[in-house]
Amino acid sequence: MRLKPDCRHYLGWRPCAPAKQSGARCQDCASYERRGKSILIIKLGAAGDVLRTTFLLPALSRKAGRGANITWLAAKASLPVLQNPFISCKLDADSPASAAVLLARTWDEVYCLENSSEAAAFCAAAKARKKYGFTLSSGGAITPLGSAAALWLELACDDTLKKNNSLSYQEIMLKICGLGGKITPPLFTPLAPALGRARAILGRKPGQTLVGLNTGAGSRWPKKMLSARDSADLCRRILASDKKISIILLGGPEQAQPHALIKSLVKNKRLISAGTDNSFDVFAALISLCDTVICGDTLALHSAAAAGTPCVALFGPTSKNEIYDYDGMVEKLDAGLDCLCCYGDCGKTRHCMNALRGEEILTALKKQLAFKNKGRGK
Repeated sequence: MRLKPDCRHYLGWRPCAPAKQSGARCQDCASYERRGKSILIIKLGAAGDVLRTTFLLPALSRKAGRGANITWLAAKASLPVLQNPFISCKLDADSPASAAVLLARTWDEVYCLENSSEAAAFCAAAKARKKYGFTLSSGGAITPLGSAAALWLELACDDTLKKNNSLSYQEIMLKICGLGGKITPPLFTPLAPALGRARAILGRKPGQTLVGLNTGAGSRWPKKMLSARDSADLCRRILASDKKISIILLGGPEQAQPHALIKSLVKNKRLISAGTDNSFDVFAALISLCDTVICGDTLALHSAAAAGTPCVALFGPTSKNEIYDYDGMVEKLDAGLDCLCCYGDCGKTRHCMNALRGEEILTALKKQLAFKNKGRGK
C-alpha cells in the first residue's frame, strides 16, 4: 500500500480519522487532501484567554487557504477548551515531547498571541517563514513583531493606557495577525456525553428559567466577582423577583465552600448547585443550557459567548472595554468607581464589587433574558 504523507489527514502512527470512519485505504481514499500551509498558534493560558482567542481560527484558516494545518500550543490546563474543527493538532506546552515537535519542523506561519516570556521563547525558537505577535530577544526581552503587538505590549505595561484603551481584545488581535473582517464568538462545542450529563444535573422543568451564577474569579484578582455573602444577597433578590427562575451555582473546586455558604444563607430549593468538580466540557454544556449567566471577567464569560448564552458580566479590576459585547450578548456592568481597571487587589472597605447594586444587576439580568427571548441569543 502506498501511503500519502502529504495528505492533511495523515498521522503516521495510526490510521487517520477518514480511514477509521469509512474503512478506506490510503491509495484510493476519497478524503485525500493535499496538506496546505502549516500554522502554529502559541497561546498558553489562562483557559479563558485561550478560549476567547479561538475566534481567530476561521479567519486564519481562510487566510492560509485550502488544506491548512493549524497546530495550537497551550498549557496543559488550557487544552480542554480547544475543542473545535479548525485545529489539526494540540501541543502541551508543559511536555518536552511537544517542544521537540515544535522545534523539529519549519512552519509557514507562527502566531504568538501571548506576551509572556515562555510564549515568546517558543516563538523565538520556532523555525518559521513568517512570525506574528511576540518573540524573545537575545537579551531575554519580550519583543513585539509589528505596531499592533507593540500597542498590546504598551497596554500591558502602562496602567493609565490600559484604563483609557477603547479597543477590544479581538480588535487588537486581528490587527496583530494582519486580519480583517467581522468579530465572531469564540469556538467550543460540548460533546454529546457532556450535554447529557449537564441535562441530568439541571433536571430542567417545563416553563423553568435557568440563570447560571458563576461565583469563581481565580486567585490573581479576587475582586473579579462578588463575595459569597454578596452572591447570596443577589440570589435572594433574583429568586424573589420571579417564581419561574431557578439559579444554578457554577464554579470549580475552589468554589465548593463558597457554594455551601451561599446555599446555607439563601435556603431556597430553586437555588441549585451544579457541582464543583465538572470537566470543562460539562461546565460549558451547563452554560449552554442556561437562559442567562451572571459572571465576572472569567472563563464563564467566554464560555457563554461561545455557547450563544446571553450574560451579565460584572467588572472591577480588569478592563471592560477589552471585552467585546457580541452585539449585546454580553451586558457589561460596573460600579462606576474612579479606581476601576486597576489590575490589583485593594484593601478598600468599599470596592468595585461590593459597590455594585443588586437592583442594577437584576435589571441587567432581565434585559438579557429579554435578549434571549427575542431570539437574539442562542
